[in-house]
Amino acid sequence: MFNITFRYIILNLLPIQLRKPRNIAWLSLIMSYLKSIYDDFVVYRTSMLYDINFTGQTCYLEKKLRDIFNIQGLYISDGIYLEPTYLSNRSEGNLPVFINNSSENENIFFLNNLIEFSMGTDFFVNIPAADYDAMTGESLSRMATIINYYLVFGKNYNIKRI
Repeated sequence: MFNITFRYIILNLLPIQLRKPRNIAWLSLIMSYLKSIYDDFVVYRTSMLYDINFTGQTCYLEKKLRDIFNIQGLYISDGIYLEPTYLSNRSEGNLPVFINNSSENENIFFLNNLIEFSMGTDFFVNIPAADYDAMTGESLSRMATIINYYLVFGKNYNIKRI
């Protein structure tokens, strides 16, 4: 669909009596700017087709990061899930949760809003130590930008050296 040969177009659309080397060269010169725009378009289209093949799924995100940064030991692992503590009525049949006084010398438990409660890290991007040490701050920032582009809203991650 996007395979255009400009020399072929020039030769086929030019009338036979005007097909002289000078006219063909002149039309080729005029078409060279259009050809450079077309070449830029083909490169852009190829890169966009490559980008839309990836989603935020773990296997696709791993492949994208491996392809861009050339790190074969990179993998994504599950994060830490912090189970929230719920307070309930006795009629609900749940285990009781005790809130202690400071004189009882127990750990202090604060009641938070759901917004204030952090669920921890959803996943880790694990990078081997040798590759992590070789990365600059700019490449780590670029990696974070790529992850954020494909990240589902509300997910948290950490880039970890292993």
